[in-house]
Amino acid sequence: MVDANLKPLSHSTLDTQLARLLRALMAPKEATRYSFHSFRIGFACALLEAGCGYDLVQALARWKSTQSITIYARLEPHAYADWVDKAMLQSTSSTTARRLPTINDDVRIDFAQVAGHFERAPEDTDVA
Repeated sequence: MVDANLKPLSHSTLDTQLARLLRALMAPKEATRYSFHSFRIGFACALLEAGCGYDLVQALARWKSTQSITIYARLEPHAYADWVDKAMLQSTSSTTARRLPTINDDVRIDFAQVAGHFERAPEDTDVA
């Protein structure tokens, strides 16, 4: 944002003006819960929900680092659940688990056997 002379507004000026606006629109205690930062996070989450790629979310939110995206651009709960549901419907044949290192000399895990155990588990068994 810029002032009348097209000079960028300082962070403190923006926060002060936003605080005044929010106090005019809602209870003062509620208004203190928000900042421009929270609106940027909301914007990034909305972009992600709209299908925007991470690189474009970073550019539009004006973040210098992709680390900000991984911290602030969160999936909506329904989108997270949709991806988990999709993953559970997949049949994979990856053998990556066979190449995992041994935990120690005494314990070796046969991941195929473990996976087979869960596939055979009765539906009423709590496998968590």
